[in-house]
Amino acid sequence: MNIIEAIYKRKSIRKYVPYNISQSDFGDVENLVNNVQSLYSEIQMKITLIKEGIKIQEISKGIIGSYGKIEAPHYMVITSEEKEGYLENIGYTLEQIVLELADRGIGTCYIGGSIKKELLKDIMEIPSNQKPIIVVAFGYPANEPELEIKELENFKRKALEDIIIGNYEEKFREIFNLVRVAPSAINLQPWRLYVNENSIDLYANKGNILTKGLSHFSELDSGIALKHLELGCKERNITFEIKNQKLEDKKNLKYITSVML
Repeated sequence: MNIIEAIYKRKSIRKYVPYNISQSDFGDVENLVNNVQSLYSEIQMKITLIKEGIKIQEISKGIIGSYGKIEAPHYMVITSEEKEGYLENIGYTLEQIVLELADRGIGTCYIGGSIKKELLKDIMEIPSNQKPIIVVAFGYPANEPELEIKELENFKRKALEDIIIGNYEEKFREIFNLVRVAPSAINLQPWRLYVNENSIDLYANKGNILTKGLSHFSELDSGIALKHLELGCKERNITFEIKNQKLEDKKNLKYITSVML
């Protein structure tokens, strides 16, 4: 996978062709799901592929997200234990899959919102210690050019100085731009990166009076941003280690983890 191209191709696809992806492509998705690396291996999570999308569409009133009802040929339903770090674990894990699919010309869309466990009981098996957290729609985009590479200036995002705090070498600018274009709930970009001499500390905005209802997505979105940061470092051959230093929260910011350089 060309990670730079995949990141600049990816976008939330809301309309899909009304037929299944090929058997070969679906097999590739299964392989990705079965082998993807999570952030915290000690947190149990499960990604269930729903091949017959109509099953999710029939209960979609219970999983309507930021974009409203998304009708796709296939879906992923993600369940997890509710432990410290479980949301960023999900975001980090899913984004690897989402980018791999974008590279293959398969569109995706994160669908948030509260998912009632009882709605899914006849569709899939949910471990007793887990609950459904998020759904990802996937399939071929109805509009083929939608997964073409976009230029950085065509992304509507916060300026780098709004999300990156501290001084950094020029080699990190491209990496931080990869983080800058990461997807987030209603494009809030809740992550903040504090750059130090030997580390980058990741925090999530806790939200204001208007966005408190989306605060749980801040941590999931920060996991997505962390994946972009990791992939950018790998692309630049920068040695790093993800390590939770258990730092204190800052005003209106929750500490997530650190990347040790």
